[in-house]
Amino acid sequence: IRETVAKGISFSLTSSISNDSKFVEITPLSPSKLGFSISNRIFVNQCNQIQVQKQDIFGNPSSSAFQEQAALSTFGSGKFYSDSSCLNEISVTAIPENSFYNTVFYKNTSNGQKQISVTGMNQDTTKDIFVARPDPKQIILSNIPQSIEAGSCIAITAQTTDEFGIPLVVDSDYSFDLVSSFSSTDLVSGFYLSSSCSGSRVFSAKILAESSDLQLYIKPVKTGSFYVSTNRQNVTSNQRSFSVGPS
Repeated sequence: IRETVAKGISFSLTSSISNDSKFVEITPLSPSKLGFSISNRIFVNQCNQIQVQKQDIFGNPSSSAFQEQAALSTFGSGKFYSDSSCLNEISVTAIPENSFYNTVFYKNTSNGQKQISVTGMNQDTTKDIFVARPDPKQIILSNIPQSIEAGSCIAITAQTTDEFGIPLVVDSDYSFDLVSSFSSTDLVSGFYLSSSCSGSRVFSAKILAESSDLQLYIKPVKTGSFYVSTNRQNVTSNQRSFSVGPS
């Protein structure tokens, strides 16, 4: 058996004569480098807890009787901190004797693929992480007048935002359903993608990656009071009401 991950494993041997099983605890080798324990995907402006670790040649956490100094570096807008509020910036930490780690914190203010690095025990270790934008909390419909003339084609905007209504750019195409109170027997009133409200109505839409908004159009042909809204799981909808008068 050859195993490079420190963990407990069970194995069994079966023959025509007998069955036998064993549990073996795989322990790490002596530490030979430093490394990180952090998720491969974090979020912009999030203060993330990291373990700076003593590790063996295979990357298993491994303690030693000696304190090890760790020089921390990052590239671009990322920084290391000593506190969970990410206020006290640091560039070096120490892993105590008889321990395999020390806790620090990391925050990056821009999205994309990033690298963090630790230097100690006579070598550098670099880790790739992806810093994602936060997921939108709302899809807001705007530029909808309170009163619309029947048959008009009205331009509106759908926008992804945080919980405070601040526009939020999405990392990938962001789909959602379009909802309205137009009568199901009304085959003209609804959402459109063209500025003339021609062609087929649409019942879903998507905001493209690296954007936060989408231009849509609504066309009501019946008079009365109506609303339009959006729907996506775990995202707050933004219902907008309006009245439609005769042309």
